[in-house]
Formats: sequence, structure tokens, C-alpha cells
Amino acid sequence: MTVNLLADQYLQYLDELLPEEVRLTRFDPAKGLPDHTSSFNALLVRTVTPINAESLPDVGKLKFIGTGTAGTDHIDHGFLKREGVAFSQSEGCNANAVAEFVITGLFYWAWKTDTDLYSKKVGVVGCGNTGGSVIRLLKKLNIDYVAYDPPKAESETGFISAAEAELLKADILTFHTPLNPSGKHPTVHLADKKWLQNGFDLIINTSRGGVVNEKSMFELWQSQAIRNYILDVWEGEPDFNNQIAKHALIATPHIAGYSEEAKFKATEIVLSKLLNFFDLNVNPNARPKQFKASQFKYSSGYSIAELLWQNNQINFYDTELRKLIGLPSEKKSKGFADLRSKTALRHEYSAMLKSKEVQQNAPQEFQIFDHSATDK
Repeated sequence: MTVNLLADQYLQYLDELLPEEVRLTRFDPAKGLPDHTSSFNALLVRTVTPINAESLPDVGKLKFIGTGTAGTDHIDHGFLKREGVAFSQSEGCNANAVAEFVITGLFYWAWKTDTDLYSKKVGVVGCGNTGGSVIRLLKKLNIDYVAYDPPKAESETGFISAAEAELLKADILTFHTPLNPSGKHPTVHLADKKWLQNGFDLIINTSRGGVVNEKSMFELWQSQAIRNYILDVWEGEPDFNNQIAKHALIATPHIAGYSEEAKFKATEIVLSKLLNFFDLNVNPNARPKQFKASQFKYSSGYSIAELLWQNNQINFYDTELRKLIGLPSEKKSKGFADLRSKTALRHEYSAMLKSKEVQQNAPQEFQIFDHSATDK
């Protein structure tokens, strides 16, 4: 059978992974869903395309909708269920990429503030795929941490969440929760004044804009109760707050999970589920672009913080996002979206370590990113 698939044009590796039975058509998410979307059998989107009764008034022939992302707050699950449309996401696809971003941010903060990172305790809020990956790296680095995730503790008998009071004694908070507006454990403004007024050396949010109350955080930064903050996600993005971005230690356009490896995995995961729905399979020979050892930036004089900073694109994204500050909302929003969709992807440190040359030259601390090594 032939499957007609409509997909976001910025989803990577579709051509490499698709079997010949699938006829692919791409659309530009900046223009919204095409008028003829309902004529396709399947649809693949990203977080920039909401799926609900308003954006998709007629599902037509659509039998399967997937998102090539870990998050699903852009999806109206009740709507799809009522319409009888199957759904899937790419859970865990970018967990390692985000974790590497967070660790890079921690070392950069310690470097720029002349702080002993190993004397600090990191509170990890949300311990699913991404938070769990952050914890795995913190353990390897022997950095003290607190794992906070009450919903996970309720659903998984083997997991024990720290109490809120214990979490709020941490020096640093990093957030890895979905954006839930309601329910038993809502996360909208989870980090509000009540939490943030306890005072922290550093706040990191790479989850969703709105999990951290930016207004409260900024006011507490102004009073020096919060010393520094790193934001990759924003309330109201792509039209982010100029003042909050200006004073961030690191400000990036929702790209913590962007890497060649994560994008390949994202497409592979959701596409495997889509194709399975239609009794088809992905191309088993497809692979992400390989990292070249010549791309590795290393000097014997580098600290681990400098090494990570030189081999990550955070500096580029931060520099380019700051150029958008003060622009009219429409222009700023377009610049934000373009940075996300049109910038060449970085490689994860774990991919770099597949090179023998990198393994031989990189310092011991960098080896913790090697997935093939035994976790300590």
C-alpha cells in the first residue's frame, strides 16, 4: 500500500528513514497546516504546530498524527481521541542532548563566577528521560544532587522523590517537567515566588516556558536572591521578554535538545511508530551524520568548562538571540524561529567520543559523556 505522509519540512532524516511505500510531502510550519492536510493518511509535526479542533477542523483521511518531539503540550489529545486518530511522540529523543546542555551550562557558570561547582548541590525538578539523563551525568561527575518528582514517585514504586523542603535547600535548580496547566500536579509557574524566594545561585530552565515564573525570577534576580539564570525556553516564546533575556547568563532559543543525534532519534522513534501503524518499517541502514575528529576543538590549556564551551553551539545561539532583543515582536519572533530551524546542528559529546582520536586527546572529565563507558 502507498501511505501519503505530510511532514514539517524541518524534520530531519525523513528521506533517509522512509521506505519506498511512503509518498512524502513537506509543509512550511511558518505558514500553518496546508488546506489539503485532511487528504493525507498521516501527519508529522513539531512543537510549533498546534493540533486541535481549530487548527485541524477536518481530519479527513488522517489516521495517524505524530510529533517529532519529546513534549506534547501543542497536542490536544482529547481531540485526537474523539476523532479516532492515532498519535505518538518521540519520548526521550533529546534527553542526552539536553543533559549535555545543562552540564555545559553548569561548568560555564562555575567558570565565569569563579565558583567551585563540586561544592554545590543541584536540585533536579522532573526525573523522567531528560532529568534522569542529567542525574546520570551528575553522578558520573560526583556532583551532589536532589531528585524531585512527586508524580514519578506515585507511579513508580522504585523511585523516591525528595521532599519539597529538601529540594529548596539546593544551591541550583534545573527544570525538566512538561507544562501541565491542570491536574493533580500542575507545573505552570511551578517555580513561583514561593519557591524562588528561598534564594539560589543558579536557575536553569530547559523544559517549557511557563514552568518558571519569569517575572518572579527576574524580580528576585534584581534583589540578588537569585544570582544567575540560564533560559532556553521562554514564556510567550518566540516573542521572549527583552529585559529577562538581556540579563540572563545564557539565553538560547529553545535548542537545548537540538543535535544531529537527537534529531535523528526523534524522527526514527516517531516514524517507526507511524510506519508500524501502517505495517511498514523504517530503513534499518539509515544513520545520523557522523562527527569528524577534525571538528573537535581542544587545547592542553583548556579547563573542562572551556572544552565544553568550545565544542557546543551555545555561544553562537546566545550571541544571535541577543541580537534580536528590542526588535519589533514579529521580527523578533521570526528571528527566534529561524535560529531554531535554520542553524546547522551540533554533535553531542557522546558522538564525538566515538572517535579514537578524541578519546585519546580529551581529558578524563570529558570521558563521562561516553555512553559505552560504565556508569559510576
